[in-house]
This record gives sequence, C-alpha cells and structure tokens, in this order.
Amino acid sequence: MAPDGQEGRRTAQLTVLGTTAMAGEGAAFLAHASGCNTAWYTVVRDGYRFVPIIEQGPRRENAESFEKFAARLYRFYADKIEAVFTGHPSNILLRPMWSKLFKEKLLQAR
Repeated sequence: MAPDGQEGRRTAQLTVLGTTAMAGEGAAFLAHASGCNTAWYTVVRDGYRFVPIIEQGPRRENAESFEKFAARLYRFYADKIEAVFTGHPSNILLRPMWSKLFKEKLLQAR
C-alpha cells in the first residue's frame, strides 16, 4: 500500500523535490492503528539483473498521535521518492502522476 497510490481518499500531502502531491491517508492510518511495521520497497538494476531493496520505515511510537506518525511516514516516503529521482538514471521510474506534477511545476516557473 503506497501513500501516493491512486485509490482512496487523498487528503494528505507529499513534498518531493519542491513539488507537492496529494497522498492517501490509508497507509498511515492502518500502520498507526495496528502498530505494524512500514517499509520502502524498490528494485534497482545491478548489471544485468534486478535486486530488491527493502528498508524499514517508521513505526508508531508509544502514545504517538496519528498526525505526528503520519508526518514522519510521509516524510520518509517522500525522501525515498526523491532518492529515486535523484539517483542513478537506470533506476528512475517516472510514473505519470509525478511526470505531470513536475511538468506543471516547470511551467509555473516560467
């Protein structure tokens, strides 16, 4: 379940490379309510093969409010997206949503 997915109510925000995107609250809500782990999962090229990368994400701390946890989760997620966009070009996957947002940002800057 990804916060920047297209399903569900999208009332939260992700800021990636100075561009703001709407995000869903479902992932943060479920992780906060259940106290479950979160993680970032991606696949990168390593020569002629693909290698999975899994990094542990934030977990709700004792008595942490939903708002504070969600802010930490969204920042973690946005940081990981930024790392993909600024990383090795062979590993960049630009989904249509991000392509559209970056294009709009460029047009506004002109």
